[in-house]
Amino acid sequence: MPTPRHRGPRERTVLAGLLLIALGSVVLAAATLGGPQSASAATAVPKASCKRIDPNLVRGLCLQYVARSGVGYTWIGSYRADDGKVFFCIDYLYDSRIVSRAPVVGTEDLENQLGARIGGAEVAALNYLISTWAPHGSTGTDDHDAAIALIIREVMSDGVRVDGTVVYRPGLKVGGSVAAPVGGLSGGVLGLARSLWAKASRYAGPGQLVLTGPANARVELGDTQEYRVAVVSASAHAIPGLEVSFRCSGPIRCPRAVTTATSAVTVPVTPTAVGVATIRATVSAPAGDGKLLQLTSWRTHAGRYATDNGVQRGWIGQRNTATARAAVEARIVKVPPPPRLPQRNRPSLHTAVPAGHVLVGGAVHDVVAVGGLPDGASVRVGWTLLGPLASRGDSCAGLDWSRAPALARGSFVVEHDGRYATEPVHVRVPGCLTFAETLAATATTSTVTSPPGQPSETVLVTRPRIPVVPEVPSGPARGGR
Repeated sequence: MPTPRHRGPRERTVLAGLLLIALGSVVLAAATLGGPQSASAATAVPKASCKRIDPNLVRGLCLQYVARSGVGYTWIGSYRADDGKVFFCIDYLYDSRIVSRAPVVGTEDLENQLGARIGGAEVAALNYLISTWAPHGSTGTDDHDAAIALIIREVMSDGVRVDGTVVYRPGLKVGGSVAAPVGGLSGGVLGLARSLWAKASRYAGPGQLVLTGPANARVELGDTQEYRVAVVSASAHAIPGLEVSFRCSGPIRCPRAVTTATSAVTVPVTPTAVGVATIRATVSAPAGDGKLLQLTSWRTHAGRYATDNGVQRGWIGQRNTATARAAVEARIVKVPPPPRLPQRNRPSLHTAVPAGHVLVGGAVHDVVAVGGLPDGASVRVGWTLLGPLASRGDSCAGLDWSRAPALARGSFVVEHDGRYATEPVHVRVPGCLTFAETLAATATTSTVTSPPGQPSETVLVTRPRIPVVPEVPSGPARGGR
C-alpha cells in the first residue's frame, strides 16, 4: 500500500479538494462573524497549512488567499524529492512528490506545462539565481527560497488556476519587475525577489573570460606588467564574485588567484628572465542552462490554465557552471642600458674689467680668463654689457640687475686656455654698467657662467667735473692824464 508521500495525482487531488472544502467552511464561519475576507489581502500562514497538501516542503512561505472558487493556499519555496535532492517547483499545481527514479535532464528548449517556450535569457537568469544563492539545495532561509520560487512561477507563466484566478502574474522577462502574488505579499520577500532578479538579469551567463595585457605583448625584464581580467555576462556586464585561477609557463612569476568584481581586476605579472611566457586563466561561471528532475512520463497538457496533470519537474538546487578559459603570451625582453655620455670637463671662467670707473665718452671692456679646456676644444664665449642703472651715490653695490637693459653684446671663440678681451663699448650716459659671460657647452665641456653684478665686472660711469676758476678783482679803471 502506498504511503501518503507516494499517493498518486488523482488521490492527491481528492485529498486537496476535501481539505479546501473544510477550509472553506472555516472561512465562511469567519465571514459570518467578522465580514467577508478581502481578496486583496493575502495572509502568510504556518507552513503546516501547506504541508497537509505537500508533505515534502523545505523552506519558504505558505500563503492563504481568496480565489474565485473559495479559499486557496500556495507555497513559494523549496521541496525535497525522494532521493533527498532539494528542488524548486517548475509546474504549478502538479504533484510535487518526485520519486527517486526521476532522471536529471537539462533545461534546453524549456517549455511550461501549457506548452509555451521559455526564453533562453530567462533560463540563464534562473540558473544564475540557483547557482549563486542555492548551490547546495536550499538557500538556507525562508525568505530567499520564497523569493526564488516566486521568480520561477512568474517566468514559467503558468500560475493561473482552472477557475481563472491569476495566482502569479505571468510573463516575467529578463530586466522586468517581479510582481506580488494574488492578494499582495507582506514583509520583505517581494523586495528581495526584485533585487535578486535584477542581479540575475545583469549577470546571467554564459560568462566569457577576458584576459588582456600590453598591446604589443612585450614585457621588459625588471619591470612588473599589469594584466586585467574580467568575466563578462551575456549582457556584457562584468560578473562579480567569481574566482579566477592562473597557470603559467615560461620565465614569469605566476599571479595568484583573484576574485572578480564589477570592473576588470588588475593582476601583476613579473618576469624572471628573458624568453616567452604564457598565462592561462580559468574560471567556473554560471552556465546558460540548469538541471531538472523530470519523469519520462511528464507531458504538457496544452490547456489554458494550470492543472493537476501529473508529477511536476523540479529545478535542482545546485551549482550549474561552465568553465571559461583565456590565455595570453608575453615576450620578455632585456632593455639595453642607456648610452653612456662622454665625461665633460668643467672649464674655469674668471672675468674682470680693467677699470672700475670711467668718464662719459670713454670705452669699457671686460677681460675673460678661460682655463681647463681639454685638447682640441673649441668653445664660444658670449658676453653681455648690462646697464646703465642709476648709482647709489658713488656706488654700484647692491643693485638689482634682473631687469637691466642690454647695452651691448657679442661673442668670440676660444680654442685654448688664456685671457681674452671683449670688444670696447663707448658709453654716452652716466650710471652703473656690468658684464655677464657664458661659456657654452660642447660635447666635452659643460656650461659655465659668470653672473652680472659682481664687483670685478661692474663699472661706474660719471660725467667729467668742470673746474671752478676764481675771479680776481682788478679795481676800477683809471683814465690817463
